[in-house]
Amino acid sequence: MELLEITDSNIDILLEEFGKEIDESGFIVDKATKEHVKCRYTNKDLKRDTLGGILPGSEIFIENSDVAFAGYVMEFLSNND
Repeated sequence: MELLEITDSNIDILLEEFGKEIDESGFIVDKATKEHVKCRYTNKDLKRDTLGGILPGSEIFIENSDVAFAGYVMEFLSNND
C-alpha cells in the first residue's frame, strides 16, 4: 500500500476525481453532502494546504503531519503481521 502523492499540479484533479471541492472557507468538502473531509488519524478538518495524501484503494484522506503519517505507518504494519 502506498500513499498517492499530492502536488500543486494534481490536487484539483484528484479532488474532482474523488468528488471533493474547496469551500469558501478553504476546507475540503464532499460535493454532495458539503461535509468537511477529516483526516483519518488526527480527525482534523482538511484544507488544501494541509492535505498530505489519499490512501490507495480508498477515499481515506490524511493530513500532512507527523502524527497522521505515523498513524498510517502503524496501521500498515499492524495489517501486515
